[in-house]
Amino acid sequence: MSLRHDLLPQWATQYYVAGRQAACANLAPVYCNLLHHAVEMFLKYALIGAVRPEQLRSREFGHNLPWLWERFREKEKADPALDRFNATIIALHEWEELRYPDKIPHDAIFMAVTWRPEDAVKSHSTKPAHQYEVIISDVDRLIIEILDRIPLNPTFFVRGELKRLGLDALRYENPHAARWVP
Repeated sequence: MSLRHDLLPQWATQYYVAGRQAACANLAPVYCNLLHHAVEMFLKYALIGAVRPEQLRSREFGHNLPWLWERFREKEKADPALDRFNATIIALHEWEELRYPDKIPHDAIFMAVTWRPEDAVKSHSTKPAHQYEVIISDVDRLIIEILDRIPLNPTFFVRGELKRLGLDALRYENPHAARWVP
């Protein structure tokens, strides 16, 4: 096992906690970019040994969540239980284009921080806007699903490491909080 291999889930957890903290502070689009990186790193960790390392590092696939997700699904033998996360992967991936404001393909955008599906919002504007919205509880479920399939115990990555604010961010509106912070 290499140092990079050992650090990948630790850093993915840091992105996840930071993304949830940024969402608590209503920092759009930063929160979703951090959650995107968390999911990306957990998927890359899950794919070690199933995908050639140069593919994971390549520019073409480096931040491409749909590609990583498809490789993960192949590794998991196309388990239909994973289908419920397809929309979350696509929604998270859309936020990647916001990292480069000069390349945003839309004339108008609407961003939302949404914790639960029942809180989803629709923009009401006179000008049509592309909506960027990820349901954070769906990201929580996705990350736990990936960790269960690796398998990794979430508490291992937060025990003794996080300060109170990080633990609070993991607990806030998280249907799997007890898996992270028992």
